[in-house]
Amino acid sequence: GPGRIALIDLAIPTLRNLSHEQYADFRQNVLRLVESDAQIDLFEFVLQKILIRHLDLYFSKSTGAAIKFRSLVPILPDVGVILTALAIVGSADPLKRKEAFDAGVRELLFKPSTHNLELGDSTDLTAIDAALDRLAQASPEVKRTVLKACAQAVAEDGMVADYEYEVLRAVADSLDCPMPPLPAPAKSGHAQTS
Repeated sequence: GPGRIALIDLAIPTLRNLSHEQYADFRQNVLRLVESDAQIDLFEFVLQKILIRHLDLYFSKSTGAAIKFRSLVPILPDVGVILTALAIVGSADPLKRKEAFDAGVRELLFKPSTHNLELGDSTDLTAIDAALDRLAQASPEVKRTVLKACAQAVAEDGMVADYEYEVLRAVADSLDCPMPPLPAPAKSGHAQTS
C-alpha cells in the first residue's frame, strides 16, 4: 500500500507553516541529505521530489513550469527514462520489464519505427530528475498521455508494488497532475483466479 507516501501527505501541511527562511533551510537540508548519501535510493529521491515540488509551489506561489513542449516528440527520450525506471522497480525479470516498458510505449500511440525507445538497464537518478523536470514543461494534454503510459507500464503485470506506486506518484506530482487511475492489466493471464 502507499503507506510511506501517506507520511509525506501528512507532513506537507505542517511544513507549510514554516517561515520562508525556515523553508529555505529545510529545502537545503533535504537536498543535502539526498546528495550526501551516494547510495541514495529511488524512494529517497521520490520523497524529495514530491516534498519539494509541493512546497516550492506553495512558498513561491508560482504556478509551475511554463509550457515548452506541446508535442510528445521532443520529450520521448525523457518518457523512455521514466518508463525504464518504472519497469525496473516493477520487476527483476527482464522479460516482465520489457512487457511493462512496451505496454507504456504502446500507450503513447507512437509507431515503434518512429520512436526507437529502448528499455534501459538502470535507474540513473540524475537522468530521472532531468526527465521529470523536462516533462513538467509539457502541455497538460501531453502530460496526461505520459501519465497514462506510466500507469499502463505499472499495471501491466496486474500487481502494483509499493515502489511502483511511489515512483508513479512522484511522476504525477512532478507534472502537477492527479494520480492516474491504475488501469486493469491489459491481458488476463497473470491474475489469480480464486
